[in-house]
Amino acid sequence: MRYIAYFLVLLALSFLTACQPFEKRESGVRERLTALETKGLPDSVIAPARLALVAAQGNKARNRDGEANKELNKALAAVKNAEEFLEKTLTTKKPEVVARYNALVSETEKSFRGLHRTAADSILQQIDNWLKIDFVFRAERIIQQFERDLPRMKRAQHLADSIRPIINGSNWRFTETTTHAHDRNVNAVENKTFRFNRDGTAYFEERKTGQSAPNLRENWRFETWGTWDMKGDTINVIATRFTQHRQEFWQFNELTRKWGHVNEQNQFVEGRARVIPAETLTMADNPDDVVKQNRFIVYKDLIDEFTRQR
Repeated sequence: MRYIAYFLVLLALSFLTACQPFEKRESGVRERLTALETKGLPDSVIAPARLALVAAQGNKARNRDGEANKELNKALAAVKNAEEFLEKTLTTKKPEVVARYNALVSETEKSFRGLHRTAADSILQQIDNWLKIDFVFRAERIIQQFERDLPRMKRAQHLADSIRPIINGSNWRFTETTTHAHDRNVNAVENKTFRFNRDGTAYFEERKTGQSAPNLRENWRFETWGTWDMKGDTINVIATRFTQHRQEFWQFNELTRKWGHVNEQNQFVEGRARVIPAETLTMADNPDDVVKQNRFIVYKDLIDEFTRQR
């Protein structure tokens, strides 16, 4: 009986072929197929329509009008079957998907905090957006991935919770001295101070002064203010304000044996450093430049390279 019904559909569509030009019918089928693909139907459901449409287009390009119309009729019938499948499936699948979504909402509220909660909420928002417009299959795919990721996400939250007490309220310092085996004049000191306050704010100071190479002297200092939080084993620092103090760079001219700098005209200026003036950047005035100061510091790197002051 099913095959008879399918035959009758093809017969009816064949009759309609003479009434509408191929291009118009092909465009209508393609639009309906695209709508089904957008809703995330499984490939197994829409593949017959997709294959028939490609065959129809190929035959049309070879001027095989009879075969083209035949394949286009198959594509249209397959699209109708997919639309019927979607309509029937929504009545049973949507309540199931909504229930799984609600379970993830409850799990998120129970298991995640801080940046982990923000990341989970972002995924849940995507699912909710798809459900609101009945794109149930797309929502289901995200849910499936979320469910697979849950154990890993919980481990990351546990790791963050174990590291946070060590970081909270701590002050860390890094010092490095640059020297040169064949030039005793090379002696530059770089200092970094990272402070992670208990109120969630962060402060960084970085500076370097001295001769860092046989042909380079530098003197600079940067300050960054922001907020910090843990995600897994990584400290995420989001900058809100950045100050670069006056910077000086000296270059040594091998020909004249003088210190100076090369200007924008590629000319060497003796006795004067290249100076970059002080500037303070805020999120209100220079958001793109401030965002560049965001830091992502792996806890192991911090304890390997820095010394805790308190």
